[in-house]
Amino acid sequence: MEEHVLLTSQIRTTQYSERDMEPDLLKCVQTYAGKPTAQNSAFRQCRLIYWADRAKTLRNDNSFGEYYDEHHPARAIAERINVPVVEEILHAMGAATNGVKNEFVHRLGFGFPVVDDLREEGVFDVRPLSRSAKKEFIETKAALIHKQHPLLRSLRRQCIRDGNWKEIADQLQIEVEKGWLQGPYTVHDLPVDHFIPIRRFIVVQGEKHRGCDNGRATNKVTRVHTPISLLGIDNAIATAASMIEHGVEHLSQAVLDQSDAYKSLIADSTQQRYAVVVALNATTQELECYLSNVLCFGTESAVLDYNCLSRFVTAAARRIMGIPAAGYFDDFHMLARADDIEGMAEDFQFFFSNIIGLIFKDAKKRTGQMSALAYPTGSEVIQMLTDAMERAKDGSDKGIRSIHMPMKRKLEALEAASPMVAREMVRDAVKHLKVSSVKGETWYQYFRAVRSWSRYANAMCIAHFPIDTTELEGYVSLHTNADTAECSLSALEKVQRYLRIDSRLRTKGVQEAIKGIRREQKATHKMDPITSQLLDKILADTKFSTPSKSLLREFNALAVLSYVFLLRTNNEALPLCRGLETDAPHSALHDVKTSKRHSSVFRFQQELHIVLASRKSKQSGEVLTRGCTCKATTVTVGWRSMCPVHYLWPFIQNTTEPGRRVFQLTYPIVLENVKLKADRHQKPVIGWGTHSFRRGAAHDINDENPDLGVLLRAGSWTSGTFKEYIDWSKVQQKGMTQVSAVTDE
Repeated sequence: MEEHVLLTSQIRTTQYSERDMEPDLLKCVQTYAGKPTAQNSAFRQCRLIYWADRAKTLRNDNSFGEYYDEHHPARAIAERINVPVVEEILHAMGAATNGVKNEFVHRLGFGFPVVDDLREEGVFDVRPLSRSAKKEFIETKAALIHKQHPLLRSLRRQCIRDGNWKEIADQLQIEVEKGWLQGPYTVHDLPVDHFIPIRRFIVVQGEKHRGCDNGRATNKVTRVHTPISLLGIDNAIATAASMIEHGVEHLSQAVLDQSDAYKSLIADSTQQRYAVVVALNATTQELECYLSNVLCFGTESAVLDYNCLSRFVTAAARRIMGIPAAGYFDDFHMLARADDIEGMAEDFQFFFSNIIGLIFKDAKKRTGQMSALAYPTGSEVIQMLTDAMERAKDGSDKGIRSIHMPMKRKLEALEAASPMVAREMVRDAVKHLKVSSVKGETWYQYFRAVRSWSRYANAMCIAHFPIDTTELEGYVSLHTNADTAECSLSALEKVQRYLRIDSRLRTKGVQEAIKGIRREQKATHKMDPITSQLLDKILADTKFSTPSKSLLREFNALAVLSYVFLLRTNNEALPLCRGLETDAPHSALHDVKTSKRHSSVFRFQQELHIVLASRKSKQSGEVLTRGCTCKATTVTVGWRSMCPVHYLWPFIQNTTEPGRRVFQLTYPIVLENVKLKADRHQKPVIGWGTHSFRRGAAHDINDENPDLGVLLRAGSWTSGTFKEYIDWSKVQQKGMTQVSAVTDE
């Protein structure tokens, strides 16, 4: 029951509403919701009995044959559909005019044109095409070729390069046996003189190998290009929200898939020359031609014409059977109460399979809670992203995936492969890069924002995703810091892009809320700096929260390292790893990124090198270098009493093996001891933190060096952020002094 309540709240608050529903669907939902399950089931049974009797009567009628072309090679396929009963159902639904109805009925029995389609208006109103205009267009514009055309030789070479022509030949033989194709013919034996060839190829979808026809040339001469509206899952969610609003509890869904959907509609036999399937003979490796008796999967008219049939199915389900159904091409979704969904799915299948003659796959029929149609929650999103990052770690940079392979070599690899293999290689490379953009420390930092939004959504009983910008204004207003609010928005936008949802969240209301937070928030709390004098005292302090001398030595080394290299302690200094024996300055960054290491610390001559695979300000990585300070009279960046080369490196060398982490400390222990030690020797103005080491080093460099560039290079700053780490008034005072000196001269 708790799961249902959460589900109800998610659907109720979706951005889709009854305005997104078609009128007949809304009426069907209102009627269904207003009656109990037993009454709805009895209504469907009465309709099934009536239409089953009508279908039987019409099939036994002597005039049944007038609905079909007696000479059509695929008449057996056409007769599976009970066209007379379809005509009566159209009349019962009040579909348009008799002329429109007769046009659709005529095409069911005599074939759909290959270079034309029915134009939709509304739920199932279609407008017939002027036959004279169609004939004129075909005769003047069709890209017909003759049997000696050079294009055929080019198609043969393409078929050979595909490399899967044997599998294609087997598929075509099966389609010939089913009556979908006529043939095979050689090019010279083809019963038409001029034709448009469409090449058969294979599309791999998981374990399924689907045969498709490249109907590009046929699509160019298609007379009508009708924009179609596919409501699909969005319409189903809007329907679910409406049913819940009308009091339907324990909502469930069922999905049925029509079997061989495109092959259930026959093609106009007079237009078979506009889509002749060509493939390679498995034995002779010469081109073979097939005339298609049904709609070709790959032509535009096939999609548009079948969509008319799909809209007929959904309209009949709603208006005749009282079933709230939404169609997406050959997939049909039904929504009902949990105790009625099984019966509704069976009635739907019986009506369209046994009465009308459309075959549905039993294997794809499934029922389940409506949660299957809802977007994921925040915790589910975090799990999805975590899984994606784990998969990215398993993937290796091989072939054209590799970011280090030159473009020229990648193109050569694609040219050497067949077109199908080349497409698979490119898709794999694109997928690898997209997943790589998800992995990394950055995403883990965003998880906090996603969890925070999930808690807010649960408290307000609203959907987690897609995010309602009106509700988002309330969530943003809870933040006490504008920068944190901006970070949360960025995280949520990234998640919505990952889920392929519209990610535009920065509406005017949200921006105004952030602006108000920025105006009213307190001054930014900056940690007090730990300068060289205070750091001397901290290192001399032998007290530690954990009675362990090894951890104390680690803490002191970590403090020196964070100060000398101006590192962020938590995500840069603590995870540092000792470099491998092969690491060298000229190739260290490349080696670290290639081996997917966090970092590398190694000594080269009289310098200590730290290589970071990525940083907050430099995602591409950076190499930091500090030289020996033992005999230096002036130290620009470094430690006066503890040399990076002769103090830090011996510690790392003696305590850590190559490739292992240098520090075993945890961040909470480090933070606790920083506060305790600093408090004992100096009272804070604001407070102490691990960032105090970076701020203290910046203060010391700024005090000792008049050149601001030294500070920027030491902290790797490329923007004005460095101002937050120093006393900017001193810099301004220095500048004024220098200007005055120049003026006096």
